[in-house]
Amino acid sequence: QNPDRMKGDVSSERYETVIVPSRPLEPWLRDEKGVDAPIRVVCGFLERELVAPPRPARSGPPRVLLVHRPGKNYGEPSLLREAMRARGIAFELVVNPVPRRDFVENFRRHDVYVHASYREGFPISVLEAFGAGCVVVGFAGRGGLEFMREGENCLTAADGDWRSAAAMVDRVL
Repeated sequence: QNPDRMKGDVSSERYETVIVPSRPLEPWLRDEKGVDAPIRVVCGFLERELVAPPRPARSGPPRVLLVHRPGKNYGEPSLLREAMRARGIAFELVVNPVPRRDFVENFRRHDVYVHASYREGFPISVLEAFGAGCVVVGFAGRGGLEFMREGENCLTAADGDWRSAAAMVDRVL
C-alpha cells in the first residue's frame, strides 16, 4: 500500500511485513501511522537504459524544468513560473504523465530541475536529474531525505514553500 494513502492511525490493521523504498519512511510509519510490523527497506532502482548520460556543456541562457502533476504535487507552481519569466529564464512546465523516455530526455535539455513533489517514498526523478547533470532544487519530502543533501548535492525548500523554491532557483542561476 502507498504510505501516503494510509489514512490516520493504521495500528489496528495487521501487517505481516511492510516494505518501504527508503529509510526515512520507517520512523514515520512507526511514529505517525502506528505500524508495529517488521519494516524492510528495499531501495529504489534506476533503469540504466533510461538514465540520460550527462549532456555536453551548452551555451546560452539556463533552462529550468518543472514536471508538474496537477493535484498531485501539492501546490501551484505559478509563483516559480512568474519569477522565471520576470528574469527572462527559459522555463518549461511539463505536465505529467509523459512517456518515461520523454521524461528522462527532458533532463538533458535543461540545466536546473525543480523537484515539486514532496510525498514520494523514493523520488527517482531526482536521481535521474543528477545523472543527466542537472542542478536539483525543490522539496525533499520524506523519501528525498535518503539522498538529497541540502547545500551538498541540491538546494531544498520546506515542503510546499514555492516562494523559497523560486529564491533557490534564482540563487542557482
